[in-house]
Amino acid sequence: TQGKFEAYTTANDANMNNLQLKFDNFQRNQQDFQKKFEQKQDDFQNQMMQFMQNLYNKPSSSSSLPSNTIPNPKGEAKAITTRSGMSYKEPPILPPGVDQQEPVEATTDTELPSPDDIHPPTVQVEVQVDKPAE
Repeated sequence: TQGKFEAYTTANDANMNNLQLKFDNFQRNQQDFQKKFEQKQDDFQNQMMQFMQNLYNKPSSSSSLPSNTIPNPKGEAKAITTRSGMSYKEPPILPPGVDQQEPVEATTDTELPSPDDIHPPTVQVEVQVDKPAE
């Protein structure tokens, strides 16, 4: 029985040594992971601090809308185009020698018509007559 006990303790010692090696390896991996995580966390925190400093130190003039207007060389507004593509143009300029149309005279009659003269349109309605039951 002494031989069995020695074989058992030898096998047990080998298992314990193997378990200790695995635990030490796990512990090293855990420490490496923690160091890498802390480094990433520090990098992220530094980036956020730099972003916030840039945001708060930005001059107030840069917070206005960007302007990319092109000055008209003649100094006159001939057309306006909005960002949505809507375009507003002035009336066309006629070439020299072409007579301009006479301006239309404005209506001076400001009296509104009487509502008595307004009649609703006539509507024809078809009425169905029920047939007597047989």
